[in-house]
This record gives sequence, structure tokens and C-alpha cells, in this order.
Amino acid sequence: MQPQTIAGHGVDDGHLVSDSFFQWMLMIAKPFKYLIPMLITVLQVSSQRSESPFKSHPANMWISLIATFIYYFAVAAQLENTIFFERSIIVAAISGPLSAVSLVSMFLPGLLGFLIFIPWTLLTIIIAYQIHYVLIHHACRHLQQNIQNIVSKFSDVCSTSSGFIGSSSNEQTRLPV
Repeated sequence: MQPQTIAGHGVDDGHLVSDSFFQWMLMIAKPFKYLIPMLITVLQVSSQRSESPFKSHPANMWISLIATFIYYFAVAAQLENTIFFERSIIVAAISGPLSAVSLVSMFLPGLLGFLIFIPWTLLTIIIAYQIHYVLIHHACRHLQQNIQNIVSKFSDVCSTSSGFIGSSSNEQTRLPV
């Protein structure tokens, strides 16, 4: 069975990708824990006398807001050491930079901010789609293996119980005379 790959890293039955890949993704995701609040604070200070960023840059703000919530939920999943630990690292490594780029693009002049914001958003969607495909494929393989194990065990139980039923049906019951 050939493993699927994410940017050159394989997916085997035990783990989605190698541990070095997760260390790399964790190194990418970690700084955004401090960068995002700093950018939000600078944006808040810079927009005190002007119109709201939700009015001047609505797409950037909504994407930044949603990406920030997703990022911090992923960071919280890492702190709790849940079963979603590996996936939360990947989610944080995607949503953290997206939030930061959408916040930074609001400080840049119109066209330059747009030229940075749009490609990064498309890149995020493409990467998320590829990772989603690999995760779904891995989950389907795992589900298939579980179903095969259950069918195998059920088949073993049925063959064992049919042996008991077959041996008892071969013997004739004798009635007292």
C-alpha cells in the first residue's frame, strides 16, 4: 500500500506525517500566538480616529477574524493534548499565517495589500484542501480496516458457533422407551 504525501512527507498507518514534519509545522505556528494580538492592537490604535476596519477592509477583517478564532481553537487543542493534537498543529500552521497576512494587508496601500492578501488566501485554500483530502483518505482507510476486522471476527464467531450447532444437530436425541 503506497502512502499519500503532503509536500513530500508520507502518510502511513500509524501517523499522518513524520514527526519532523510536525516539529516544523509547530515552529511555524508558534510565533503567531504573539504576533496576532500585537497586530490587532496596532490595528486598533491606528483606526481610532478613522473609520472601522470592518468598513474599510471588510473581507480582510472577516477572514482575519475567522482565521484567528480557528488558530486559537487549534492552539487550545494542542494544550489539552487531545486526540486531535496532530491535526491541530496543521490547522494552526495554516490559520495563523492567514490571520497575520490579512491583518498586515490592512496596513498596506490598497493595491499592494490586495496583491498580498488574495494569493495568500488562495494558497491557504489549496493547502487546506490537500490536507483535508489526505485526512479523509486516511480516515477511510482506517474505517475500512476496522470494518474488515469486525467482519473477520464475526466470521470467526459464526464458524465457531456453527461447529457447536452442527455437532449438536448430528446427535439424535434419544427418548426413553
